[in-house]
Amino acid sequence: MADLPAYSEYFPRLRRMLGPLDYLPFSGQYVWQDEHALAVPGLESVGYRGPDGALAAVARNVTGESVRSPVPDVAGRLREVRALAGVQGQDAVELATHESAVWVFDQ
Repeated sequence: MADLPAYSEYFPRLRRMLGPLDYLPFSGQYVWQDEHALAVPGLESVGYRGPDGALAAVARNVTGESVRSPVPDVAGRLREVRALAGVQGQDAVELATHESAVWVFDQ
């Protein structure tokens, strides 16, 4: 990691973002985009379904500019929104280039 200073800064932030949600992206069922819709050009997204029924919709900005993303379209109640900067409000998230966000929904 000493040779990759950008990753040395990024991974601890990513770990803090996913910390309380580890069970979703790391041990949940990968559901691709089958259970959410995120109609924002330039954002990649995937979904993970946890054993408790929670759904995590994870988005990453792969554009060269900042993008504002609304809450993904999901059948469920929004529990929380997390980004690299920490817990976010309950609406749209501003994502800089290569930043990520996670929306967690209950069934």
